[in-house]
Amino acid sequence: MIPAYNQEKYISQAIECALMQDYPRLEIVVADDCSTDGTEEAARRYTSDPRFRYFRNEVNLGRVGNYRNTLCNRVSGEWVVNLDGDDYYTDSSFISKAVKDILSQKNVVCLYGRKYYFDVLKKYRQYRINERSYCLPGKLYLQKFNEIGEFAHMVTLFRRDVAIRDGKCYTMNSVQSDFHALIRLSIYGNVIISYTPGYQWRRHGDNASVSFQDFKFKYLQNLRTQDRIMTDIGNAFTPEEKEQWLAESRNRARNTYVIDTLKNVRTFRALLLGLRNFRLEKTFLIIYLKAVLAIVFRIDCFR
Repeated sequence: MIPAYNQEKYISQAIECALMQDYPRLEIVVADDCSTDGTEEAARRYTSDPRFRYFRNEVNLGRVGNYRNTLCNRVSGEWVVNLDGDDYYTDSSFISKAVKDILSQKNVVCLYGRKYYFDVLKKYRQYRINERSYCLPGKLYLQKFNEIGEFAHMVTLFRRDVAIRDGKCYTMNSVQSDFHALIRLSIYGNVIISYTPGYQWRRHGDNASVSFQDFKFKYLQNLRTQDRIMTDIGNAFTPEEKEQWLAESRNRARNTYVIDTLKNVRTFRALLLGLRNFRLEKTFLIIYLKAVLAIVFRIDCFR
């Protein structure tokens, strides 16, 4: 599914990268949330392909509302992947490889794709299924999420029936709506963590997750999302497990907030925040030194 709003500059590449997938049983749905630019005209050029369908909402539903409406009312496949209208794939076999992994295992509800920090999974070698993928019990993945690390929304396949039955997928109106929607699905079965380098998240001024220049606000939203996740998984975790997960997640969110601020905010307030959260770790020391050079000496080493 490809939700879109005012993305005439990017939508053609998103559609074409989906059409280039070599998986034979493919359904591609563009859900246009009342765009006011040329998105509709650009998308309708592909309607001659039987794999492609275009819908235009009668009213603007907003980013998260469009996600949920598309999931529940527009697509019909057993498995879904959500590709925003400004992103694209570079690997034409991404879906084929993902489906092959899914079908090789039992009771899989999600395949979480990612391309960074994959070495951390080596300690879970007993769950390895091939050179690029691991199949873990979903609850274990959620418990160890802060150790194993994040996934990329645009290369995460999930079972549509499970997401709809869950009732909360794409219901949290937040910059982290995708994280809240998909990480919780892990409690319903097994999950696959797959090395998936063939995608590109496009950075531009309109991205929902980069247009918040107030990093403290993003940090507070992160904390709110974590609390909501633990609430919405019900009894899947014990109260003690929830408390531990939240403590680890809050610490991780704080570290991310500090690093993002040091990398992007060119004020002495950023350096002060770094000092208050100083850590004798190589990565942090390098970033802090670069921030000092950028803020004090106007030498930008982050480019």
